[in-house]
Amino acid sequence: MGMDESHDNATISSVRICLIVVILVSLVALFDAIEAPPAQSRSDQPRSLSGSENASLPPLDDIIKKMVERANRQDDAAAELQYESRLITTIQTLSGDNVTETDRSVYRRYPLEGQLYEELLERNERPLNEREQREERKKRQEFIRQAREVAGQDRKLIETNDERQVRLGWNLINRFEASVVGAQKIDEEECWKVSFTPRRRKQPEKTRLDKMFNHSRGTLYIAQEDYGLRRIDFQMQNSVRYLWGLATLRHAEGRLEFERVQADVWLPKRFDFDINLRIFFRSKRQRIIREWVERQVLAY
Repeated sequence: MGMDESHDNATISSVRICLIVVILVSLVALFDAIEAPPAQSRSDQPRSLSGSENASLPPLDDIIKKMVERANRQDDAAAELQYESRLITTIQTLSGDNVTETDRSVYRRYPLEGQLYEELLERNERPLNEREQREERKKRQEFIRQAREVAGQDRKLIETNDERQVRLGWNLINRFEASVVGAQKIDEEECWKVSFTPRRRKQPEKTRLDKMFNHSRGTLYIAQEDYGLRRIDFQMQNSVRYLWGLATLRHAEGRLEFERVQADVWLPKRFDFDINLRIFFRSKRQRIIREWVERQVLAY
């Protein structure tokens, strides 16, 4: 085996480890294996979440109800399938505050067989080699097979990324205590500011993401104009174990930003995460950044 090929294998192995890390952290994991999240029933009823810290602020339940209703309208309209974009994923390995390694991948994100697909275009500013191209073709073929398999099933999605694994509905909202703590302008967008903390009682943990959510607190920024979710800041309160205890997510915090691309349509803009993970006896601190650029409306 030549030095270049060995380097490629080492790089690919490193990237795959990084992808596993993102699975454990993200509201946006990069799944090696494509998974479909369970359908979410619209019949789930909201519980009383908490309230407003200031009587001059609107009731929390009104804000959350309008936010969820808007998200459901967008989901029903399959608005995200009307766009394609470039997605840049940067994974930095850190030692203290110093970056010791950087992996950068560029994807084309577009609708495929009624689903969203992320096609790898380049890695670390170089095009894919022949072996990587073969792997990408196999991945795409498998995606198409699974997409056709679930075609026609209500709200059944094949996922290659974390952000669409999360359904912004009452199944998720009801896990938290929340309150309206004020208003804040973000890039000229007036937003309601809602803080949240996990409820103390035990919550369901059917997926890897459930474990993270159930131990996180943070703040939602909800656009006053149309109740689109503009930003989420979050921080894990407790460490979480995965893979039968072989991996421990010691700490995670991050920011998820969304942008209004047209009236009543909000799509991901930038996700930024800082994590501290221990796998077997090895600790790793990484920063994962996902940026959506060159977004354009598709003409059908």
